[in-house]
Amino acid sequence: MIRKNTTGLALVAGLALTALVSACSTPTAPTQLAASESLQCKTADAPESVALAASFYEDASAWRSYMTSAAAINPKDFKDGKAIAASLKIGASVEPKQLLRGAIAYSAIIALQDQTFINGARGFANGPAQRQVLIGELKANPYRVTNMPGAERAAAAIMAALGEEGDKVLKAGNAVKQSAYDVQKQPWSKEFVADREGRLATVRQLSTTPLKGDMEDVVRLQEASLSPSDSPGTLQNASFSGTVTWSPVVVRGLALAALAALGEAGEENTEQVASLLTDEPSMFCLKMSKLMLYQCLAAAKPHYEDMFCIGQHELMDIGECTLKSVGIPKVIKAAPKVEIAESGTTPTPTVAKASGSPK
Repeated sequence: MIRKNTTGLALVAGLALTALVSACSTPTAPTQLAASESLQCKTADAPESVALAASFYEDASAWRSYMTSAAAINPKDFKDGKAIAASLKIGASVEPKQLLRGAIAYSAIIALQDQTFINGARGFANGPAQRQVLIGELKANPYRVTNMPGAERAAAAIMAALGEEGDKVLKAGNAVKQSAYDVQKQPWSKEFVADREGRLATVRQLSTTPLKGDMEDVVRLQEASLSPSDSPGTLQNASFSGTVTWSPVVVRGLALAALAALGEAGEENTEQVASLLTDEPSMFCLKMSKLMLYQCLAAAKPHYEDMFCIGQHELMDIGECTLKSVGIPKVIKAAPKVEIAESGTTPTPTVAKASGSPK
């Protein structure tokens, strides 16, 4: 569940200590972590430190929490206007900039589970001078990472993980959109939304309010990034067997992971790596989804039109933006028809159709 206004990562740092100690083999492993410190680990096999700022874990967790909550929106739960309003708030509760940061940060965490990729990044830094050159190149041109050993396999893992989440949200949206047509036989669905201006203002506010993920999930992400192996990571259930596409989000996630493997993505480096946490085309896609949502809600009047806005612009658009950002073409079959039980006998009002909404 997505939570807002949570406290800092003091609790998270304490909970993550167990994972950190188990991942480090040196006797000098820290016994306490400040909330502002990035997690670092040295082992006999890895002379470099893995350093990733706490804020990246937070954004990654917020992204994952939002995608999970959005994918769980089910038109079978739409029994009245209140249920639709609640889902509208869930789908709107994401700020585009943070959503993109979270997707890239999560991509980096996926890559950090791959020991081959980590070794490849470190192998390119042969000596202090070359290390500094590599760090500068990654910050200036993240596509430098595509030449590293293990980069293609890590990229495939990112595409699988983000593609799976994007596909779930896209399919959920398709089901909700279809139900916006099917539900019109229910009298309650044709009732006008109360306080339409107020609900639009609420959606706008939710769309500009940063989120924080569940702190226990932050710990899981930290543990995963500190436990690399030569087998598939623990954060994904899907595999990707297609051609790897070096899309901006994939490449930037890999570059951030490479810098983390070199110890250059910790708290003291957040400003230097900030340029990796955004991408103009991906941001445009997410911002357009919000703009279209606002326009849809401004025109929508009955509840079934709000359902259309949720399905198309809160869910399908976000799912499509996610798939596009990692280079996966949109492939979706029509959702199965969702039958919604008959309820109520409210008279049907004369409905003014919203532009672009179901007729």
